[in-house]
Amino acid sequence: MNSPIPDNCPECECELYPSRHTRPRPVRTAVGQMVLAGGFLLSGGVFLGTIASLVLLLMMPAVVAGLVACVPGLGVGFAGAILSERCGRVLKVSCRKCPWATKLAAGHRAYGARGSDESGEWRQ
Repeated sequence: MNSPIPDNCPECECELYPSRHTRPRPVRTAVGQMVLAGGFLLSGGVFLGTIASLVLLLMMPAVVAGLVACVPGLGVGFAGAILSERCGRVLKVSCRKCPWATKLAAGHRAYGARGSDESGEWRQ
C-alpha cells in the first residue's frame, strides 16, 4: 500500500521523514481524548459511588465494598476506552525545516489491532 504521508515537503521540497522510525504514528483526535477523559472520570465516580452506597446502605465493610465496586468501575472505564477508540485517529505531519504542517485522518483501528489501520481512508 502506498504511504499517505508525502515524501517531500510541499513548500520547501526537503525530505520529510528520511528514516522509517521518524515517521509519525496516528494519535487520538481531540474528541477521542475528551471521551477517554470523561470515561475515566465517570469510572472513578461510579467506583466511589458504589463503595459509598454499599457501605452506607448495606453496612458492608469498606474493604469488601471496594472489591465489589471494582467490577462496575472497570466496566464503565472499559466502555469509555472502547468509545474513544471509535472516534478515529489523526496523523500529524510536519516539516522539520519550515513551518508547514498538516493533519491526516487515519481512520479507525480494529479492536485489538496493533499499529495503524492499513485499509483506512486517508484524507487531508
